[in-house]
Amino acid sequence: MGHVKIITKRATISMDRETFIRGIVQQVADGASLRFFSSKGFQIIAGGMAKKLDVSLCRENIRKYVLEEEQRVINEIKKAVRNKLVYIKMDGVRKHHRDFVGINVQFYCNEKQSSVVKTLACVESKERKTGENLADIVVNILEKYGIKLTNVLALVVDSASNMTKTANILNTMSCQSEDLENEQQELTDPSSFTEENLNEMSTRLNIHHQRCSVHLLQLCVKKGLECSSSNQLVRHVRKIATSMRRPKIMSSLDNDGYNRPKLDMETRWGSTYKMIDRLCELQPAIDKLAVGNDDFMVSEENWRKIRHLKEVLSAAFVTTTRLEEEHLTPGDFVREWAALHHLLSTKTTCVVSSTIAGEMVRRKNLLFNNRILVAATFLDPRYVILFF
Repeated sequence: MGHVKIITKRATISMDRETFIRGIVQQVADGASLRFFSSKGFQIIAGGMAKKLDVSLCRENIRKYVLEEEQRVINEIKKAVRNKLVYIKMDGVRKHHRDFVGINVQFYCNEKQSSVVKTLACVESKERKTGENLADIVVNILEKYGIKLTNVLALVVDSASNMTKTANILNTMSCQSEDLENEQQELTDPSSFTEENLNEMSTRLNIHHQRCSVHLLQLCVKKGLECSSSNQLVRHVRKIATSMRRPKIMSSLDNDGYNRPKLDMETRWGSTYKMIDRLCELQPAIDKLAVGNDDFMVSEENWRKIRHLKEVLSAAFVTTTRLEEEHLTPGDFVREWAALHHLLSTKTTCVVSSTIAGEMVRRKNLLFNNRILVAATFLDPRYVILFF
């Protein structure tokens, strides 16, 4: 009887100390806890390599690696934005009863010959998100990166009243900062601003307040879905989708090779679109279930309305995705906004389409009442400006 020869495969990996530490920092950035690196599994995989490279995996040293990398990134961004005009984007979110504020900077990079977006901070806000508090957060973050208020070309925020007030306060501070450089005057404390001196900025805009196009489009679509006809149709779709998520029906769908139905979050119309899209995909199964069960009965007329609503929401969903692209230019934005409005305007028999199109016209001035946006679009060689 012959012997079986077992061949053990070994891998030799070339790794320097800096790359290894950068990988650890990336793991932390991706959500790994500091205790993960002392776990038995990680020690089996990389413990020997860490010893060879003289990298300590204790919590204190890993924390030091992360802070050193943070400072390196800060210095890199400071160098990149020095003396450049920048766009600042800001938004807030609430997660697990905690409030966070995220701030991005966008600027033109000569070396790459394109715009660059960098995240400056995502900080927890433990105070009320008033305009004054948000302005303080923005100023502190900009100072950290050496960005002067006078170098901020525009602030992109949604239409919430506190965000609008933040833009106004920063504008006033920018004007005062310019006066300080020219006349050596002291900056006024933001908490002392009144509605009267905030309104004086109408004739002196240093930082252009740019409304978030995606947020305004969401408001337009939400208004369209509030129409009684579409609201009733969505409730009908949601009821069917809920009924189809019974364990016995889900098992049957799995056996027949169908995808499972989706349920929406009523406050997020994108999830409503995905629910309707999946329901249209499941029409053969629903028609089969409707035999002898009125809970799944959908008339041919209602199927026609559901497919039409899906078509309208699909167009808005695609436009939303395009408006969220990192390197979106003003010319691209104008094209996407105008194309969607034209498409919806042609569907004159649909209440949802005409409502969304009407809302887009009504809110257009909030977007296009911005000299920087108009000038940038006018200089775009791809378009003859007939939109304004």
